[in-house]
Amino acid sequence: MSDKIPDLGFREKHYKEVDYQHTEASKKLWKGLMGDDKYRHQTLSILEAEGQCDLSPDFLGFVGIYYNLSKIIPLDRTIYDMGCSCAFQGWFFRYHRKYIGVDLMCPVDQRLKMDTSHHVKSTIGEYVKTIVPTSPHFAICNYVPPWYGDNEKIVKDAFKHVFIFYPETT
Repeated sequence: MSDKIPDLGFREKHYKEVDYQHTEASKKLWKGLMGDDKYRHQTLSILEAEGQCDLSPDFLGFVGIYYNLSKIIPLDRTIYDMGCSCAFQGWFFRYHRKYIGVDLMCPVDQRLKMDTSHHVKSTIGEYVKTIVPTSPHFAICNYVPPWYGDNEKIVKDAFKHVFIFYPETT
C-alpha cells in the first residue's frame, strides 16, 4: 500500500472555496471596521503596532469560520474566543450578549474593543480555572496551536457549547 494520499478529485476545489470564504469574510470585516470611526481608529492602530502575525486588510485572520459561526450562534450567547489574537473577528459578534477574548501572546491594548467585549491576557488553561462559564454561552478555539497545553481538551472540558478547529497535520 502506498503512503501517498489518494487524489479524491475535490481537494483543490475545496481549498479554493475555503480561501474564498476567508477572503470574502475579511472583505466584509474590513468594510465594517472602516465604516465606523471608533473601529477604524482601533483597527489602524492595531495593524500599525501588530508584529506577531501577517495581518492586513485582505487577511485579518482566519475570519471565514467566525463569520459563519456568528450567523448560527444565537445572539443571547456570551462568546468565549479562546486564542483571540487581535480579536478582529470579535466584530462579527458585536450583537451577541458579550464577547470575551482570551489570549496570551497579544497585549490587551492591541485588541479590538467593542461595547460588549472584555479581554484577558492568559493561557487558556489558566483562564478556565478562574471562571464558571456564563450561560448561555459558546466557546470558540479556532487555529490555536497546542503551545501551552492541550487547548482542545481544556476547552471541551470547560464549556458545554464549543467549536474547535486546528488544521494540524501528521
